[in-house]
Amino acid sequence: MGRTVKDVLIHVLENLEEKSFKKFKNKLNDTKIKEGYNKIPRGTLQGADALDTADLILRFYKDRYGIELTRTVLEEIDEKKEAEELQKAITKVTSSTSQEAATGEGHGATSRAQAEETSQRATSEDEEHFVDRHRSKLIARVHLLGPILDDLYQEKLLTSEDCSTVTSKSTAQNQMRELFRYVDSWGNRDKDKFLKSLSDHNAPLIRNLEDDAKCLGLSASAENTITPALHICLLHVKDPAGMVDEEHFVDRRRAALIRQVALVDPILDDLYQNKLLTTEAYARVRSMKTSQDQMRELYRHVHYWGNEDKDLFLQSLRTHMAPLIRNLEEH
Repeated sequence: MGRTVKDVLIHVLENLEEKSFKKFKNKLNDTKIKEGYNKIPRGTLQGADALDTADLILRFYKDRYGIELTRTVLEEIDEKKEAEELQKAITKVTSSTSQEAATGEGHGATSRAQAEETSQRATSEDEEHFVDRHRSKLIARVHLLGPILDDLYQEKLLTSEDCSTVTSKSTAQNQMRELFRYVDSWGNRDKDKFLKSLSDHNAPLIRNLEDDAKCLGLSASAENTITPALHICLLHVKDPAGMVDEEHFVDRRRAALIRQVALVDPILDDLYQNKLLTTEAYARVRSMKTSQDQMRELYRHVHYWGNEDKDLFLQSLRTHMAPLIRNLEEH
């Protein structure tokens, strides 16, 4: 297997003397970067060795701009020889990859498969990813970040310093905004891992976002064209049974349910069993001092569920609070 962009970058950085390598990292932090990219956090970069620095450059700036930026910084710290070596080595890697992809020589079927994979990946990178398309909604609605940060750390998409930077923000929304500063620099494969974690820990919310554009058979690309008027239309679309999709019972009766549901634990058990609450969300709701506080905290999750998930919530309420639900339905 031939050399990769990462191999070249690591080799060049390892060739720098300790003093020059330190200057390189300092200059990299101080250099103005192109719009659309985020700077590597200074604390994360300062403790990184050559391999980790190469990883960070490619993660935050991708192959093409990462190499361009590295060469610029090398020239600015007067390491012009290494900058030239970097350009020569990258040219060879690019040329070799192009020839193998075109001819299939060198690695046979494996090379062709890699070329096809690269082509597919490039195509998918041009499409807007789910987490980008729903960025504002995810920032507004995701409020339990701990398990997500754990997943991203496990996948080596965030360092411990990155996680600390995110959790240092005062609100969940600000934490999500800070997290998206890192997510913005990721490729689709890494964003897929982020989406998987969101699905694992916020399944009802993700299902709700996915269903938003499906009620009228809208494609993902058409989703962003939904106008306020069309949203009003969507609120009155008939379901297969011919019933109008009105405000759900648990939303209409929110205040009464918060005030009058006195036994929350068995309901939480049902929701947890149905995977509507994660372990962390379940524990957080239970930790509230009063049943009213528990229900208020629970409604922070219910608010973002689709009607099918709210139906499961209502079913649990009927099971454990039948007289109350009958009374609310009659009035």
